[in-house]
Amino acid sequence: MEIYLHVPYCRQKCRYCDFASFPHAESTQRAYVDAVLTEAASQAAKLPHGTMETAYLGGGTPSILPPELLTQLLEGVTAHFPLAPGAEFTSEANPGTLTHEWLDTALNCGINRLSMGMQAAQPALLKMLGRIHDFTQVQQSVELARHAGFQHISLDLMFGLPGQTVSMWRKTLEKALSLNPEHLSCYGLIPEEGTPLYRDLQTGQLTLPDEDDERRMYDLTLDLLAQSGFQQYEISNFARPGHECRHNVNVWRGGLLCGFGPAAASFDGALRYAQAASLTEWL
Repeated sequence: MEIYLHVPYCRQKCRYCDFASFPHAESTQRAYVDAVLTEAASQAAKLPHGTMETAYLGGGTPSILPPELLTQLLEGVTAHFPLAPGAEFTSEANPGTLTHEWLDTALNCGINRLSMGMQAAQPALLKMLGRIHDFTQVQQSVELARHAGFQHISLDLMFGLPGQTVSMWRKTLEKALSLNPEHLSCYGLIPEEGTPLYRDLQTGQLTLPDEDDERRMYDLTLDLLAQSGFQQYEISNFARPGHECRHNVNVWRGGLLCGFGPAAASFDGALRYAQAASLTEWL
């Protein structure tokens, strides 16, 4: 069984984001955690008893949840859905929000994998995206996580951004690799209707790279990451051998997924998706 937990709070909403996330509101967080645990208890009574092979804490920005509420949430969920031995438990995190206390709490609650949103190395691109961090904070966050004991760190990167050149994307990849992550997710930007970034593109305030340059960025990703010992196991996902995201692979296979929170989907495992050629080895 796979579990997905949604934490819908963000310190600041990114300009490209159309996910279900809301401004950081401490006054509602305790009530939200209580509601998720009520939902988990209800679902546990309906589902076959079993353990969590993988779990994923997504957002929003889970790393802004206070440690005491993080403990309440994770201990409450695992009381109904215990972690299997050797389970993979991922949490998303934003650079600039991580603390020693939060990381220690996460590890104590079973989280053993972090997925951090680096996105780009250039301050101008990060500002355009509405990100709250710079690359120095990415470095500091990775160092904090390593010091706490995390041995599996993934970084999210974005290419095809307004104002981004192929050389800027190379620098972003090189900076990310310098931090020695076990996993990289490299996503091409999809402007989502209704976001501030989309409006700026529609009015001509921002311009996307042309298709040839975006293709060069993707080809560069394939070449540079292969040279650096990463294997591509999905269109946008690359890992050092043995560090593929098991949660995502299991979801792609159509396994039993139980989601809790306002933007969390569930799947009963009755159907099986067709296997893409690039995923055959892992599926």
